[in-house]
Amino acid sequence: MDKMIKFSGYSVSTHTHSSYPSRESLRVLSAAVVSNRFRQTLLSDPRHAIAAGYAGETFHLDEGEMTWMSSIRAESLAEFARQMVEVPFPATAPVACL
Repeated sequence: MDKMIKFSGYSVSTHTHSSYPSRESLRVLSAAVVSNRFRQTLLSDPRHAIAAGYAGETFHLDEGEMTWMSSIRAESLAEFARQMVEVPFPATAPVACL
């Protein structure tokens, strides 16, 4: 069953067998919504924020998705989310099925 998440006019499907953003990357985004500290770290150093996790939770992104999310440069969480849905996941990156 697909679910839709809406971000300021954008819709993202949580059906993630091989699509991005994955359920796990949406967990990263959710942590950034609820925590100012995590959000600031995600915006300034996405790789570090994702690797560090949030509130004792770890994020399980494959290296391809980690690289993809780490390449996002944004000044706000809204811009980060927009880039997640607009910047395509590299076709050559490995895809993990969840």
